[in-house]
Amino acid sequence: MPYNISTNDFRPNTEGKHLIVDFYKCAGIEFNMNELSLLKLYGVLRKAIRLTGLNIIDFLDFNYGGKKYSIIFLLAESHFAVHIQLEECFVSFDIYICGDIDLTKTLDALKEYFKPKYSMQELITRGSGLTTRFKSEIL
Repeated sequence: MPYNISTNDFRPNTEGKHLIVDFYKCAGIEFNMNELSLLKLYGVLRKAIRLTGLNIIDFLDFNYGGKKYSIIFLLAESHFAVHIQLEECFVSFDIYICGDIDLTKTLDALKEYFKPKYSMQELITRGSGLTTRFKSEIL
């Protein structure tokens, strides 16, 4: 029998936030990424994640060849993924957090480091039985 999401019986107590952020024309990206600049980047990302009180369990990184990287942090609260395209000076974030956690400090630290000329973000509330979306453009 399918669930009826309009009833209170369906709405679980599993609400989470799914934040999708794109940074364009980032002045803070080092175009010639090397081992030292990658270590600096990992440090910045870890600090930004911990500013909000999130707990890092592990991380994985991958170079797609050339100047494209992904770094994924497994968090006690869910996940934090970063995708970087150096040629385009573009960085995207996919952050899913269980619970009611304010990500403002994390986003502020990321903006300070990457220095995007433009950014777009979309916040999706998930797990409450109803999905709420909020989009914004930051110049």
